[in-house]
Amino acid sequence: MTAVAWVFGLFGALAMLLALSRVAAGGHVAAAWHGALSAALVGAAVVVGGLAADLASYEPRVGDRPIAELYFEQVGTRRYRATLTRLPGGRMQVFELVGDTWRIDARTLDFGGWVRAIGGRPGYRLDRLVALERAPGGGAAEPSPTARFALGTRDGFDLWRVSRSSGRWRELVTASDAHSEELPMSGKSRFELTLAGDRIEVQPTGDAAEEMIAEESAAPAR
Repeated sequence: MTAVAWVFGLFGALAMLLALSRVAAGGHVAAAWHGALSAALVGAAVVVGGLAADLASYEPRVGDRPIAELYFEQVGTRRYRATLTRLPGGRMQVFELVGDTWRIDARTLDFGGWVRAIGGRPGYRLDRLVALERAPGGGAAEPSPTARFALGTRDGFDLWRVSRSSGRWRELVTASDAHSEELPMSGKSRFELTLAGDRIEVQPTGDAAEEMIAEESAAPAR
């Protein structure tokens, strides 16, 4: 789509040059027509370019392969350093969290109609890492967020938000959320994240997996 934006921009520039040449030759009607065409083409280039830049921030959904790995280290009382590694690319982000539990959110896009016909494929973008705190005394109240960390940029055109607020886009774009469960934070624990439908599945690995197996084994039978 970036190439399409450049094509629109190039033809818009050519139309502007033609408009200027018509003005110099005294052809004001032709100049006005070429000027309007130039404005339309440049406007299309801006829209398509913004859309292309936004879509470039999404990763393609490919089967059930892991999309990220999350590693926790305890650095203080109820304070943790979380390292998020994107898979398969390997890009890393590091965050300082305060609280007891965590959750990760993602945005998903799916396409229909002519957008699918020209190659639009399902994609996802990790959106937020949320730290939460349990109620004092372990009451029944829901954990309250202590911090929300954005995992991607939101500058420029936002197809996900526009498609959720405008009925004109809904036949072409399905914008949804995906969330993980709220899981406890602990030191030196590692988790593998997989996108499955409208949820993010979290699989503990290494010591975290051994601790979870031990906790399940120690739990009384119901």
